[in-house]
Amino acid sequence: MSGDTRSHLDLIEGRIGVLAQMHDRLRWQDRNGAIKVRDFVENLCADVRQSLAGHRPVVVRPRIENLSLEADFVVAIGIIVNELLTNAFKYAFPDDRAGTIDVRLSQEASRQLVLVCEDNGIGCSETARSGTGTGLILALVQKHDGMMSREAAIPGCRVVIRFPFGQS
Repeated sequence: MSGDTRSHLDLIEGRIGVLAQMHDRLRWQDRNGAIKVRDFVENLCADVRQSLAGHRPVVVRPRIENLSLEADFVVAIGIIVNELLTNAFKYAFPDDRAGTIDVRLSQEASRQLVLVCEDNGIGCSETARSGTGTGLILALVQKHDGMMSREAAIPGCRVVIRFPFGQS
């Protein structure tokens, strides 16, 4: 098996492992609807970092408001965060470059829930090609009536997703 094939399979295995851990955590949460999202997303960020970073010097810093959201919406946010972090690890920090990825989730006064994933890597193009992960993100954003934008940060890349806050 080639090195590229092995690395692709390792990436898929890591994604599946993180998603399995995410679902295990949700199973132990309150089944009556609302779930506190802070611990869930913070643990997810730690899982993804452990799965993808290896010995790479990349720090993931979650800053999550302690909001209560419906379980299916929390799952969608979890999958989106997983894919955004995976993309940042894959593309923002080539050649074991050091860096930081910030993940923020907050409610704005405009009654919107805002998810931001921002890295200080090599940057991104608004017209970057979309792969399977980006397609999954876009489908979940649309399912929950959200809007997504990708823009250059200085340095790095910023993805901003806005959802109407009628989700909880």
